[in-house]
Amino acid sequence: MPWRTAQPYHLRGQRRQWGAMQAWDAFDRLPQIAAPTLVLDGTEDRVIGPGNAELFVPGSIEGHRDA
Repeated sequence: MPWRTAQPYHLRGQRRQWGAMQAWDAFDRLPQIAAPTLVLDGTEDRVIGPGNAELFVPGSIEGHRDA
């Protein structure tokens, strides 16, 4: 993506982000969320690629903007 290459890249920041993601594991508790929840993902996210919202909300509609 042109945006990714145009932005400064900080390896230390990416490593810290990756470490934080690896340390946090509550995926199995997500179905317990009872409140309306906004799940966002984006095509320009430099760490988590697009499409991960489908993991959190199975059957979600890509590009749906009902917020």
